[in-house]
Amino acid sequence: MQSYYGDGVMVAQKDALPVCDREPTTTWDVGELVVDVHDVTVAADAPPGVYPLFVSLYRETNGERLPIRQPTGELVDALQLGNLEIQE
Repeated sequence: MQSYYGDGVMVAQKDALPVCDREPTTTWDVGELVVDVHDVTVAADAPPGVYPLFVSLYRETNGERLPIRQPTGELVDALQLGNLEIQE
């Protein structure tokens, strides 16, 4: 997961295998709903504000992002889950 502000400065990030590092995508069944919960570390110097929170999947071997199909059929390399609010 990542969250950015302004010109692409990262305010938060968390990289991990799905389901708290226990269930890599190679174990998923087609159409399976996978629920995952992660704590996201916010940069100490992140200014207060509301920022979009994105999730992406990537190949562990080379960092290449994998396509994610939107409900509309569009392929994207990151999906916005919601927003991250940082307060003072």
